[in-house]
Amino acid sequence: MGDEDSFVVTDAKPVSKYSFRLRHTTEGDDSPFSDSVHVETPESVPGAPQSLLCLNRTTSQIKVAWEPPELTNGILMCYHVTVKGPKVSLAPFQETQDTYFIFSGLLPGTEYKFQVYAVTGRGRGEPAVLLVHTVDLGHHAPAKPTLSVLGRHEIQVEWDIPKEPLSRITGYEVKVNGEAAYNGLDRSCIIRRLQADTEYTVTVSAWTNEGRCESVASKRRTNRDITISRRPPLYPFSKKTNGKNKEGKQ
Repeated sequence: MGDEDSFVVTDAKPVSKYSFRLRHTTEGDDSPFSDSVHVETPESVPGAPQSLLCLNRTTSQIKVAWEPPELTNGILMCYHVTVKGPKVSLAPFQETQDTYFIFSGLLPGTEYKFQVYAVTGRGRGEPAVLLVHTVDLGHHAPAKPTLSVLGRHEIQVEWDIPKEPLSRITGYEVKVNGEAAYNGLDRSCIIRRLQADTEYTVTVSAWTNEGRCESVASKRRTNRDITISRRPPLYPFSKKTNGKNKEGKQ
């Protein structure tokens, strides 16, 4: 209500319909309302996507997902996804109409920044942001093996299963100084025919359908050879022959 010949609506919402009617008011009477005028506001940029989270991650791959924005402010056309971090070859952004995104070829144990934008005909709005670390290789590998020296020529090797196997474990491989010495599903083995008094480096790898992950190396030295020297007695006894001395006397 006022005496101006125009009025500005300042809190109108995007993509919303409004109806306007006018009437003239004097001190003594009010005129009837005019016919309605219908107006629809145009689209605007949308709000940020909701509930951006990491669904799955490995040493080289991250999968994120999200929900549409609470305020679409128009018809959602697509989403723009950007990824920032080492070894990223994603040009300015990746366009998708899905509400999830999988990015591969990443470095193990590395932080990456994901930004997801919703897009309408008026452009993209504010992003949802998520920081995610790829899994360190150590989580997929067996624990550092325990070595027990059994003598001069044997070492017993024992290990624990990985904390986060890449997938179903199909076998373990034990390497001694870089050479394969055992393959199987047991979590212990004995390495035989080793050299005495020699240091050996041992690693254990877990094989899965996704590949191989190797443990941190352990080192142990086999025992020394024990040699017993034969020394002549300090006081040798004289050799007797038929009770006679060297001169043939009794």
